[in-house]
Amino acid sequence: MEEKTPKFSILDLDSTLDISITRRIIAIGCLVFVGVWITEIGAGLITEFDAIGYPICIAALLFLIGLSYVSDRMDIVVRTGAFSVAAVYLILLNIWGSFQDINFENYYSAATAMQWLPLIYVIAFLFLRIREALIASAISYFSLLIGQYLALSHHLGFEQTWPLVTNLAIAHFCYVVVLWSIIKLRATTHEAQIRAKTMEKFALVDELTGIFNRRGLELNLDKLRSTWRKNPLPYTIFMIDIDHFKRINDQFGHLVGDEVLARVSAAINKHIRPEDVLGRWGGEEFMIITTRLDQTSAVGFAERLLNVIETLDLGHIGKVTASIGIANSDETETLKGVILKADQSLYKAKKSGRNQVVCSSSITPSDE
Repeated sequence: MEEKTPKFSILDLDSTLDISITRRIIAIGCLVFVGVWITEIGAGLITEFDAIGYPICIAALLFLIGLSYVSDRMDIVVRTGAFSVAAVYLILLNIWGSFQDINFENYYSAATAMQWLPLIYVIAFLFLRIREALIASAISYFSLLIGQYLALSHHLGFEQTWPLVTNLAIAHFCYVVVLWSIIKLRATTHEAQIRAKTMEKFALVDELTGIFNRRGLELNLDKLRSTWRKNPLPYTIFMIDIDHFKRINDQFGHLVGDEVLARVSAAINKHIRPEDVLGRWGGEEFMIITTRLDQTSAVGFAERLLNVIETLDLGHIGKVTASIGIANSDETETLKGVILKADQSLYKAKKSGRNQVVCSSSITPSDE
């Protein structure tokens, strides 16, 4: 049962923002527009472009926030729309400012646009999938350069224009490269996390049966111990052993024995609760860790499992049975003690004729 580590392309890496965080960022963007708008009106520096642009951008962002509440499926539309609002506004503001005659008001507007321009690339990589972010950044980059060249050449000659545009091109290219490097690091970290999780799964899961192995069970037992110290809820340990398993291996071979282990574990797994933990303790022996089961319920549950195992259709192998030992946490003070009592109960079930359930409360000192 071979399992490969999932592969992914960095270009397909999506934004990690959920819709609620996207709303908050857009709302902050609205507040920024409002704050700058109020500041510039108070200082008498509002331009004709911004007098129209600010309310349009604020209205568009508020519309996107409202749209995000319609459905979570609108997430990509909202993120793309937010990027488009910011990019179109900043690029047009920058080009518009470069076309204007040089005075303090227009100089202030152009300088403001220049300082906010790199935000276009940040928003692209924040809101969009990497593939779309690169495309959007490229479109924004070349639109800005062409627009700036046309605007500056309106005032200056070629010899004065090209150094300015070249400087702008290099600076903005560096912004994109830095962001791309950060994304590459994020992608590397993401891939390492996937590999770590896969390796952890292999370390904790039994390859044959697909349930927890001994190490996985011990990890769950450690968690149970830690939880029990804080909140001592009752728990029960079931030890299950397939009867006469050696005979199956000797008569039919180990491959058939492996099939029996896989079928029995799958049958048990179908009949436990979602919060229960099933694992292979070793060989043909399984363990179930459950909580909130009294002794009567635990015995009834174990007897149902015996019936499930005995009625399995294993073809030419015939029927198999199992023995189950049960121990509850209220019978001893330590988890190790509960496991020991469950093991003793299992031993008594095997010794008493197999295909039966024995609870640790029925064990006498002579059985230990």
